[in-house]
Amino acid sequence: MNDDQPIATYRERLLQVRRDFMLFPDRIIVEARWLNGRRYRNMIPLHSLNPKPQQTMRRQRIFRRTLTIALLSAATAVVISRPGYEILHPWLAYILYALFVFFGIVTLRAWPKVLFIQFASRQEEKPGLDIARAGPDKRNFDTFIEQIRKQIRKA
Repeated sequence: MNDDQPIATYRERLLQVRRDFMLFPDRIIVEARWLNGRRYRNMIPLHSLNPKPQQTMRRQRIFRRTLTIALLSAATAVVISRPGYEILHPWLAYILYALFVFFGIVTLRAWPKVLFIQFASRQEEKPGLDIARAGPDKRNFDTFIEQIRKQIRKA
C-alpha cells in the first residue's frame, strides 16, 4: 500500500468543530476546523497510543456556553421589559428574546450525549486521541476504531 494514501478515513461533525481523521500505517493525521474559523492539523504517531481505548458518553462542549447565553438573554429580557426601564429601547428586549430562542435551539441540539472513544497516550505529558461517533461517517465508526487498534498493535 502506498504510504501517501490513508488506510482509512473518518469524518466527525460536532456543532463546534469538524474533524477529519486519516489513518496511515504508522500515524494518524487529524485536521480540525472550528466554528470560529480556526484550523488545526496534528500528526499523532500510532506507537505513542495505548491500543485499549476508554469509552465515555458526554455532551458537546458548546452545550454549557449556549445554555448560559440563552438563560442570560431570557433573564435580561424579562428584567428590561418590566416597568421602570422605559429609558431602554423596547426593541432591545426583542433582540434578547431572539437570542434566547436561537441559543436555546443550539442548546437543545447539543443536549444528547455523544459516544467518545479515547486512546490514551503512553507518554503522560502528551495528549492522546479522542474520536466521537457523530457526523456523516458514524456508521463506519466501529470499523474505523478497530482499524486504529490494529494499526497501533502493529506499530
